[in-house]
Amino acid sequence: MTARNDDAMPTLTLTPVADDVTEGTSLTWRLLLSEVADVDVSGPLVLLPVSGGAELSTADVERGCLEENFGELPEQPLSLSGIWECPTISVNVPAGQASAEVRVPTVKDAVSEPTESLRARLTTYDADWEPHEGPGFTGSVRDVP
Repeated sequence: MTARNDDAMPTLTLTPVADDVTEGTSLTWRLLLSEVADVDVSGPLVLLPVSGGAELSTADVERGCLEENFGELPEQPLSLSGIWECPTISVNVPAGQASAEVRVPTVKDAVSEPTESLRARLTTYDADWEPHEGPGFTGSVRDVP
């Protein structure tokens, strides 16, 4: 006997927890499910070029976070949206939970810089694995005064 999982996919909402921070702290968003699922719910955050101003680079984010999401890194700093052709950060809400946080830990440096931004979009998939783009969002990182 086979039991088909025909539960509707919960809707996902991404809300900012800390999307305007100083260097050395984490940009943070919370992924909320409309209801708890009995399986993991995951999707990629696609990193996009910023529409104006400076973009966070690989020099601005903790190396461990970058290696976990992108593997081997180039020697020279690159904008986050330019690491790969379609760079993503994985987001996962474990089975039985209603939310999870996504953190992008930044590093504090002694370089005077303008405010830098990260821009991304959550992509989800339906039961037929068709992608659905969610709303875009932006996080900003300011120099420590």
